[in-house]
Amino acid sequence: MSSDNRNGYDGSNDLDEYYEEIASQEEIYLEEAEEEVRAILIFEDTAPSEIGACILPLDEDRQNLDLASEKASDEAKDNTE
Repeated sequence: MSSDNRNGYDGSNDLDEYYEEIASQEEIYLEEAEEEVRAILIFEDTAPSEIGACILPLDEDRQNLDLASEKASDEAKDNTE
């Protein structure tokens, strides 16, 4: 039996406090990591749709452009004949 145990001190409180501190630090780290991942996912979710809307025409717009192109091509053929 150690001298600490004879005095009524078993040391388990220090170990429990140590584990609690480690768990607390881990929880803080995980919460921060989760916030960073969430921010990245939110950015990736909103950014492409906003960029895509500005750069790429919608399907309906593409169809309208194709029809206009065909019409212009047909008119050009008619004018050359």
